[in-house]
Amino acid sequence: MTEGFESTPHASERARHSGQTMMRATSRKTRELAIASSLFLLAFAVFGLSRNLDVGDSAFSMLLSESILHRRSVFLDRYKLPGEVPHLERAIPPISPQVSGIYQLGIVNGHVIYLYPHGTSFLSLPFVAVANLLGVHTANAEGHYNGRGEFIIQKALATFLMALLTVITYWTARVLLPAGESAIIAIVCVFGTQVWSSASRAMWSSTWLILLAQIAILELLRSEVSERPPRAVTLATILSWMYFCRPTASIPIAVLSVYLFWFHRRSFIAYAATGAAWAIAFFAYSLLAFGTWIPGYYAGSRLTFHDLPVHLAGLLVSPSRGLFVFVPTLGFVLYRVTRNWRWLPERRLAGAAILVAALLTLATAGYPEWWGGYSYGPRVLTDTVPWFALLAILGLAAAPPLAVRKLGRVEACIALALAACSIAINARGAFPQTNRWNVVADIDHHPERAFDWSYPQFLSGLISAPQAWRGPGS
Repeated sequence: MTEGFESTPHASERARHSGQTMMRATSRKTRELAIASSLFLLAFAVFGLSRNLDVGDSAFSMLLSESILHRRSVFLDRYKLPGEVPHLERAIPPISPQVSGIYQLGIVNGHVIYLYPHGTSFLSLPFVAVANLLGVHTANAEGHYNGRGEFIIQKALATFLMALLTVITYWTARVLLPAGESAIIAIVCVFGTQVWSSASRAMWSSTWLILLAQIAILELLRSEVSERPPRAVTLATILSWMYFCRPTASIPIAVLSVYLFWFHRRSFIAYAATGAAWAIAFFAYSLLAFGTWIPGYYAGSRLTFHDLPVHLAGLLVSPSRGLFVFVPTLGFVLYRVTRNWRWLPERRLAGAAILVAALLTLATAGYPEWWGGYSYGPRVLTDTVPWFALLAILGLAAAPPLAVRKLGRVEACIALALAACSIAINARGAFPQTNRWNVVADIDHHPERAFDWSYPQFLSGLISAPQAWRGPGS
């Protein structure tokens, strides 16, 4: 009897404790959902209201989606296009596209085909289908190309995907950081980088790629922190589609393949088999569409590595294309990672991220058109954003001893100042005033002007261009 009466308060206490635990868990989930939703809506509103629409290489990519949806064809032969399509022996876009008319398309093996990677068009199929249901099309019933419809779909889709990237970056940071710091990381990583100034302006091949890369990073970080093997089939599929969107994805694929083989060997067979299956599908598609095993845009012969030191300087520190000029907060991220390396969580993942970012930069410097044509800032290095975001997360999560933390407040002030500069500079690229810089500089014919501090691109519209750039009568 006594034991029975004594057990009742204990049972009641356990029930109350369990109920409180469930309420706290529910409250945390509600708060997380509220923060993630707020970040999505903020990014969607800012990206959507930013007026610069930078459709260049991606023009006709949504037309390809519609052709696949409605005509079951990757060839655009039956469409009436707004200009002449050049005949090409190989499906390689021209180096100086501004003088080549419809440079995004070419007639190869008797068919009109989109020359840039087709991964973006395939991944965008559901979104294009919804746009078509809402009455927005890239071509009318007679097959006449509708550029306005293309632009609307690209702007809406890029806005949505990069708002989604904001949330996924936040979730990645939450694996190691509190909610407040994670939200700051997400905001700086999308508004203070090429995400705002380039990837959200249109459906560049990097737009889908960086979203997929961030998902892959989230999977890897969760795997390492929870000490469980990564989901090999999922990871291999994500990386494969990154490659279908952009050939530079071969670099993270190579690095992460070695990473998995070395640290997660039990998962490697499933990972390799899945990747091989997707590779076979890619080769088969390329043979069908382009008549070769590898599309011309993917050809390694496009890399020359001529004048490599000049190209690297242009990509990293030039006033109109330099990564550290347009994203100055990156300098602090690298400082933080270097200074706190001994206390960095998941150092082997940090090492992989550094290697991927370095190799992406080196490969980009190997292209003759290292400046990226008519674009804003270091657009061609957009692929590095998710990897630097991971380094920012790991650097902030590092927990050095108190003796090493004595400059914490100073560091915080510097970090916030650099983040504000990064956001301000990339905000300029989200509005049309800076577009004129490419025209005035004639960057495709005068890439050396990217090094001229008298008229940096981020100040275009605020200061006047040098008279020598404007030509007679300008």
